[in-house]
Amino acid sequence: MKDDSGKSNPTILKEFLCCPANRRRFDAFFELCWRHTKAWLRSQNARGRRLPLDQFAGRSPLDDLAVDILSRVLAPVKSRTCGGLFDYFRTQGITTFEDEDPAHLYDLFRPWLFTKIRQQLSHVAGEADPAKANLKRRFKDILAGSDYHAFSPGGGNERYVGALKYERTMRVDCPPISFEELLSLVEECYLRSLNRTRWCRAIFEALNRVASVQNFIETFRLIQAVVIVNTKYVDVEGLAPAHPPGAEHGLFIRAITKARTETLRWVREIVLAKFVTNDRLTEDYAQRLLGACEQFLIDLAHSSGTDSLPEYFREVMPESEHDRYLTDFKHIFETVIHKAKDDFERRLRKYL
Repeated sequence: MKDDSGKSNPTILKEFLCCPANRRRFDAFFELCWRHTKAWLRSQNARGRRLPLDQFAGRSPLDDLAVDILSRVLAPVKSRTCGGLFDYFRTQGITTFEDEDPAHLYDLFRPWLFTKIRQQLSHVAGEADPAKANLKRRFKDILAGSDYHAFSPGGGNERYVGALKYERTMRVDCPPISFEELLSLVEECYLRSLNRTRWCRAIFEALNRVASVQNFIETFRLIQAVVIVNTKYVDVEGLAPAHPPGAEHGLFIRAITKARTETLRWVREIVLAKFVTNDRLTEDYAQRLLGACEQFLIDLAHSSGTDSLPEYFREVMPESEHDRYLTDFKHIFETVIHKAKDDFERRLRKYL
């Protein structure tokens, strides 16, 4: 693709990287990024993702959102123009650009840009919905307190949390509670709690009373359930209705559960199995990505929107692998997520 000057996108990028202080080159580079950002936002909007457009009062809220996101993505780092981008290229082994192939630079640049757009969109959305962001922070603070203990069963990288008073009686041999059962439990505790501290305590007490399941839980899964329940009572619409009638709601939840279970089985047996067979994923990492896929589908069905895809990746993968997302996992993970989303929505339409 070319801009109005007739220059290709790779050429515009390389000229900027070679001389970032040149105002004309920076303006052309910003225009390139702006076009990419607008196109990505339009694609998200077409897929049904709710964008935080209400906070922009101009004639073109989408344009304003794109500018807001880019001002964050391309912000100076320690007085260096677009310092984050240059730091990224340094991790790719590139510190000078004059002798680099423009097409190669552009191929490296695009995934960096789209990942940063996703991350900053989540930040903008959090600012547009400060109650949701504050709730997440508050629960993380509560769970970091002396009444709870965080741990990783079997020495793995998964982060779980349990009430400290049940530490000696953890039911490690029991299955985890299903997400729909967890939502019901969290909602019941919400309705009879006076504040968030008591709400959190009540959740673990109720969980401990369900003797057939684990009395501890994955931290990310708990916070996800808390946000969904809280959202329901402040009338933020998700895929599920905010105040559905009882019997109808039961049918809806059963349809969601059935569709998600079937989709995850299909993803495991068909989509991920192919990556494992081709030695692009280990069995362990395939299972981790399946867990991220499940969390994405839960948010898609029950919440007002999904997080950026790298967030789901980071929740399930060891921290040592986070920096490999762009280079080694992005294509695989996004393929899995997009195939799962399409399959889940198709099955859900069939059952409703």
